[in-house]
Amino acid sequence: MRGEFPWKCHGFRILTVAFTLLLAGMVSVPARAADALYEALLKAKPQTLLAGFNLAQVSPGPIDQEDQNAGMLGNAQITLQGADPTARINYLLFPDMTAANAYLAAFQNAILQRKATPRLLSDWPEAVCAETAKGAACAVGSGRVAVFTLGAMVDSAAAPLLRPALDHLNHVRKASGLE
Repeated sequence: MRGEFPWKCHGFRILTVAFTLLLAGMVSVPARAADALYEALLKAKPQTLLAGFNLAQVSPGPIDQEDQNAGMLGNAQITLQGADPTARINYLLFPDMTAANAYLAAFQNAILQRKATPRLLSDWPEAVCAETAKGAACAVGSGRVAVFTLGAMVDSAAAPLLRPALDHLNHVRKASGLE
């Protein structure tokens, strides 16, 4: 993790981890399925978004070497327009749930190390959220996908985007016959 939080103003960055989770050659059948899910996410547009938000773009998000070392297979990024110009949804795909959960654990550790303000969601206790002066992020796991929602603040964008993000992911899985 570089900078003050899991992204930079230039070259939007989600999270980087400094340890290797997968050994070379371990990306096999689950990786192919995750790649198919990644491709399906890049082709699908969310059917429902929060009031005040419109879809701007669905595209591959950045993945650096540390993300690759963590086993990340893809970053499907949904950029939104509207009430919060920093609002985004990122689907980080991994070969399995273990790698996704390790990535989420690294994010939670980074919150404490970077002195971000952790935010608990009373109606979503498994979500990990944090705020800094530069923005907010919430993350939750869904199988081998780590779902990150970002915005200026937890309450105005990052947390409210979690439900539509997971609904979209589940719709894509079902429509594509994946997972």
